[in-house]
Amino acid sequence: MAAIGFKFLWALLGLYILNQGYAKKCGPSDIRVTQSKTGEVVEGQSQFEVTISNTCACPQSNVKIGCSGFSSVGPSPNPSVFRMLDDSTCIVNDGKPIANGSPVKFTYAFATPSDLPVVGADPSC
Repeated sequence: MAAIGFKFLWALLGLYILNQGYAKKCGPSDIRVTQSKTGEVVEGQSQFEVTISNTCACPQSNVKIGCSGFSSVGPSPNPSVFRMLDDSTCIVNDGKPIANGSPVKFTYAFATPSDLPVVGADPSC
């Protein structure tokens, strides 16, 4: 009987340790926005590729990016990938989840890269 109790305590301790290391809550800080020049020029302006990725194991939906002053010459990003909600906020991927390892990408062209900070995301854990 004591052996069963001892095993039970070890199992609880193991679950506690696993929970501390692997059950990190996801949030906006797990969304990464990177930009790089593509080398292409559109209407005399540099083209940039934006990659929005999720570094957390849980998918995150309703990813919102601050996009005050965002502008692009030439073709605008596909609105199902990146579109303005109001004067300062854009939604990514039509609000659909972004999973770890499945980044969302789009391009735009402008003289300088836009500031695109993450302002919100809803984890689905």
